[in-house]
Amino acid sequence: MVYVIRELRALDIFALDRMYASLSKRSKLFLHLGYLGFDSVGVSWFQMHAAILLSSIKVVRKSMKRLFPLSVLFSLVIVSEKGTIIGFSFVKLKGRFERGGWWGELVMGLRDDHHRKGLGSKLVGASINQARSEDVKEIFLTVLKINVGAVRFYGNHGFKMKHTAKDRVRWRGKEYDNVEMWLDTTIPNPRYDCPKQAQAMFIKEKKQD
Repeated sequence: MVYVIRELRALDIFALDRMYASLSKRSKLFLHLGYLGFDSVGVSWFQMHAAILLSSIKVVRKSMKRLFPLSVLFSLVIVSEKGTIIGFSFVKLKGRFERGGWWGELVMGLRDDHHRKGLGSKLVGASINQARSEDVKEIFLTVLKINVGAVRFYGNHGFKMKHTAKDRVRWRGKEYDNVEMWLDTTIPNPRYDCPKQAQAMFIKEKKQD
């Protein structure tokens, strides 16, 4: 099976919703996103979809980054050779450092039947590379404490656990503790230093098929 990692396109958005809707309850708990799928359609759902849509258009995203930077998302998808979206990542801008550069929040997920194939490592590397190219100096993410596999995965890719987040995650009537993990994208790391090459290999393999 051949996969391509590429930027999300406007026409991908509802396919992404369908992919998220297909996830198991456990995967949805670990991601705890209220803006993908069709379970929680509302004002915030439409706002996030509008931000994702507009950010997928490069010329619009450039203007948004100047005028409304905290609405900007840098989005990637993993697509199978059949054209099916099986994974995604978002880096959403959260603030700007006084010294210059941005920090942002990373969210990423894979379809349940595509775990343990090395795709997560490729995707996190490509996401870091994309963020770095947009002058994002630091990335953080939140992981539920009970999701020890994800804590280990991100730790292996250079993310450092800072603390237990103050706000507990409320999901389907229950509350969960989550931890914040941060990554300095300016520090070299062999796990993700060549994501452009990895991405090009995926695309090249696709072209040869």
